[in-house]
Amino acid sequence: MNNTKRAKILIVDDEPAMLSILAKTLNKRFELYVAGSAKDALELIESLKPELILLDVMMPDMDGLTLLKTIRELEWGQVMAIVLVTADNSEATHVKGLEYGADDFITKPFSLRLLELRIDNLLARNTFQLQLQQALTFLEEAESVANLGHWVLDCSSAELELSAQAARMLGLEGSLNIDVERFERLIHADDLKIFKLFWENIAEGKELLELEHRLVVNQAVRWVRQRVKPKSNIRHGKVVGSMLDISEQKVAELKLDRLAYYDGLTGLPNRIYFAEYLEKSMRDIADKDVRLALLFFDLDGFKEVNDSLGHEAGDFLLNQLALRLSTQIESEDIFARYGGDEFVILKHVLSNQKIDLTFIAKLLESVAKPIYFNGHPLAVTASIGVAYYAKSDTIDGQTLVKQADQAMYKAKRSGKNKMFEALECVNN
Repeated sequence: MNNTKRAKILIVDDEPAMLSILAKTLNKRFELYVAGSAKDALELIESLKPELILLDVMMPDMDGLTLLKTIRELEWGQVMAIVLVTADNSEATHVKGLEYGADDFITKPFSLRLLELRIDNLLARNTFQLQLQQALTFLEEAESVANLGHWVLDCSSAELELSAQAARMLGLEGSLNIDVERFERLIHADDLKIFKLFWENIAEGKELLELEHRLVVNQAVRWVRQRVKPKSNIRHGKVVGSMLDISEQKVAELKLDRLAYYDGLTGLPNRIYFAEYLEKSMRDIADKDVRLALLFFDLDGFKEVNDSLGHEAGDFLLNQLALRLSTQIESEDIFARYGGDEFVILKHVLSNQKIDLTFIAKLLESVAKPIYFNGHPLAVTASIGVAYYAKSDTIDGQTLVKQADQAMYKAKRSGKNKMFEALECVNN
């Protein structure tokens, strides 16, 4: 038993003899429907949605060409195949038929075998087009779900053809073709240089390329990952690339970085961040006429605050001191919480100078100024140790921190609320 679905064909013709001939020829292979007028045809099209229409040009109430134009204006009328059947073989009829959307013509009298072949070809073409359209629709939906778009770059014209999702990601819905220059205007200013290098590498046919960069779309920053596998010698050809929205991933990464490198209480850089920054700074001054001054300080009397008023008061004190002292730090320097009630500052000074004592005095004064918690004054002071690093020294960051820590303990043993510098001989 053959369960293959038969294609629906609508014959629109008012001649009984022609209808009888067509019915005998096509009825075995197709599901046939007949309309004797334009009105009946439109009603059947709406309800049946046939795959193909055989439309006689000469009709009593509305000629076939006008009906053809009317059908093509319907939503479903865009996809069905329509064959005009006519005894008029004039150029004018054929031109108007094609302008209105006819897929083919059959001129009376005609070969029934030829008619069958044309019907088969049109149905096969329409089936392929429907399958292709469905595939494109599924692709568009999949790209939307994945927040992934694609583009095609024409290297000879420097124009980009965007998928619908790529256009949405760029804030260009409805504009699927743009030039590279317009695309570059959407790139974050800080990423534009590396992005242009990315384009150059594409043109040179480099291996698999990947770039993460920022877009500025409607004044909002969006992170994307571009991925391309270009062909060699592509300067006058085309290349396909994908564009994935990774904004949520970047936000998550920033949160993880924040947890890993910043203190949860004060918001200051933590010990891990400071250690990496210190090592980098020690390398960076190799060709500069500066040296580093590391201030390590501990709060005097902090334990008493915790013991008398509880950890909530102690946390409040640390947070407020961090805010207060942050205003005294230069942009090229760093202020971090090293742990507990210990803080560090890394400053850049000229190679023949030491730390400015005025800066030290302001730090000590800022720490000693009372902070009130629920009406209670929280009074602490600071003991500060300072150690220096010059580009000629051979110590590492950990050793420099240790020297400053030892100098801090000397300040604490010398009466607290003061600064003590590590001796120059300690560095040698």
